[in-house]
Amino acid sequence: MPSDVHGLPEYIVTRHDNIIYADMRRILKVSFKGFMDTKPTTGGNPAPEVACSDTKVFPTFHMGGWSKYSKDIFLTGDSKNQDEELTKALHSLMGTLGKLVIPKVEETLCPLLPSHFKTTDSVRKLIQEKYPKIYEAGDRVFDFHGLGNALAFCSGYSDGMHIDYGDSKEMVAIILAAGEAVVHFCIPQLNLKIPLYPGQCLTVSARLLSHYAYLFEGTGERLLFNFFTDEGSVVKMKCHAC
Repeated sequence: MPSDVHGLPEYIVTRHDNIIYADMRRILKVSFKGFMDTKPTTGGNPAPEVACSDTKVFPTFHMGGWSKYSKDIFLTGDSKNQDEELTKALHSLMGTLGKLVIPKVEETLCPLLPSHFKTTDSVRKLIQEKYPKIYEAGDRVFDFHGLGNALAFCSGYSDGMHIDYGDSKEMVAIILAAGEAVVHFCIPQLNLKIPLYPGQCLTVSARLLSHYAYLFEGTGERLLFNFFTDEGSVVKMKCHAC
């Protein structure tokens, strides 16, 4: 769905097939399981497992750099302060994304969303110049290139309808379906219910469009990766460029 509004991405919603091939998803699933087997914490708290199949199996983890209300861009809490075994598993998962998935997504989306990638490139350069430790951590595993400067992932779906207020309104969230089940991604403002099949990629203006994922079809791992760029980092990039 195209956008003709100045300051917004060229498309507010897109969906793409066969971004993550079946063999790539299998490797990601193994890496994700290895990460979860280390009993990671999120927000400083243990990540509880939820038995009910109609709820999120695990909470959402946030990786990479973001700004929020800080004067600096910093590594998320989930990205650091973990034990050695967990850190190794996390870096393995991030490395799998970086080597197998991110280049394919960039190749597909960059021609469609040049303004998004122009902004992420500028934010990335700012981080390289002023906050290089974010990318140095774990052999640059938190450098997500043009997809965004942060990543949220979970084995499950949204708690309810919401807007991602921390995201930049100039950017899209890039959501990858890496599991085996079908996610129905709903955008009430546009009266859309978008089936997101394994291997597909969805881009959406998550700051502007309220959304939720409320239904699954099929069995198996329900694994979603959401790359995004936060508003605070974009503001800092623009101030730095002045």
